[in-house]
Amino acid sequence: MEKDKLLYTLLKTPVSHYIYDSNINKIESISQGLYNYLFSNTASQNVEILNEIKYLQEKGLLLPCELEDVEETISDAMIEYYLNNKLKMLSLQLTQRCNFRCSYCMFTNSIDNRSHSNKRMAIETAFSAIDFFSKRVSDSKSVNIGFYGGEPLLEFNTIKECVSYAKNKLKGKPLTFSITTNASLLTESIMEYFVANDVNVLVSLDGPKEIHDYNRKNCFDGAGTFDLVFSNLKRLLSNSTFKNYISINAVINPSYSFEKYNDFFNLSDFENVTIYSPIVSLPKERSPLFSKQFFNSMKFDKYLHMINMTEHKEIAKFSISAPYKESLRNVYEVLKTKTTLPKKRNHSGPCMPGNKRTFVTVDGMFLPCEKVSECNPNNYIGSIKSGFDIHSIRKIMNSTSCIKDKCRKCWAIRFCDVCAKIANSNNDESVAILQRHCSSFRNSIKNNILDVIAIEEVRNYEKSNSVSL
Repeated sequence: MEKDKLLYTLLKTPVSHYIYDSNINKIESISQGLYNYLFSNTASQNVEILNEIKYLQEKGLLLPCELEDVEETISDAMIEYYLNNKLKMLSLQLTQRCNFRCSYCMFTNSIDNRSHSNKRMAIETAFSAIDFFSKRVSDSKSVNIGFYGGEPLLEFNTIKECVSYAKNKLKGKPLTFSITTNASLLTESIMEYFVANDVNVLVSLDGPKEIHDYNRKNCFDGAGTFDLVFSNLKRLLSNSTFKNYISINAVINPSYSFEKYNDFFNLSDFENVTIYSPIVSLPKERSPLFSKQFFNSMKFDKYLHMINMTEHKEIAKFSISAPYKESLRNVYEVLKTKTTLPKKRNHSGPCMPGNKRTFVTVDGMFLPCEKVSECNPNNYIGSIKSGFDIHSIRKIMNSTSCIKDKCRKCWAIRFCDVCAKIANSNNDESVAILQRHCSSFRNSIKNNILDVIAIEEVRNYEKSNSVSL
């Protein structure tokens, strides 16, 4: 057995030893002896190990992987079908203006993205984008149009014109709208309009005053914005109808204690309100340090998630580890596919740019989403005038081509999350960025797989001391 031709990783829990074989996408319990043999290049074989290897090979594990190339295999014709018939969401960048200056915003003090400006989307551009979108949703069950900024409520009149126009153009197609806002301009009359027109509102509120004001300041004098945002939000959430259309995005700063977040978001004002809680993402030199208390609370929060998942239950509405819960679900989802890796396949990171979301800049240019840099020409996938650029889209779908030899030998290829927002230039800098990301991601996904195994060990405790997935 030539180990260098196999694609696997070893896993160990307090209960048992396991192998995850990426070639057939299966987790299998193994003996400690085989674990030690596979882990070490010096451990010797014995009859028991040879018999166990033979047994596993008969089940399809520990066989040479035939993956020779990592490249997107979907045909141009299929890409064109999805982009011409199955678009799902149109995001309109109505303005690059914003009345806030948030320290973690990708447009504030950014060295690799645009800065805030006074540019705004002309109504003709918005209508043309809606025309383009409406012609390409024939096979989509439902569609969404989102309003993005800057601060999109600075262009509320444009929003109203777009909603009216889109309803007419997309008659007969289930249509919803969404907006991401700092809520500084959100009033009862605007919410009444949003409710009447099925516009879901995502409000940015980072927690209690001390935390929110640290990052989210107004653009005029740098003063905190909590008092204005919270008073607006509190008033709107007191209306049960409005409440059904409002959710909250709380960007978590781990230098503060979890209890401050937990106490605040468990106020009665937020009862039955969905709260998203991503941890702040900043360049390494500006990233906040995790406080010991926050780190311990996050570990305990993850533990609660695991305990509740063993019993198929949900935990409290606010959780700093909600993204972790989604990552565990993703592991379960990936493990459902029981097929052998082919000679050529894509890594699982990039979506098909333009299909899931078409982000339209104020100038009518297309990007895969709002998270990618507008200053990187490699990220553009077309325009309203020229349509989708299939060549650029395929390049983004193969954004790891500069390291594909490493991808081919990566046991985590089925779980890969690399896309254009991480790196999208075939140069030395991109190679370095991707390699750092990949190393971190493999460690993260390995820990998630171990947690899934632990959950299944508890669920199967009375049947067996180990699991097979």
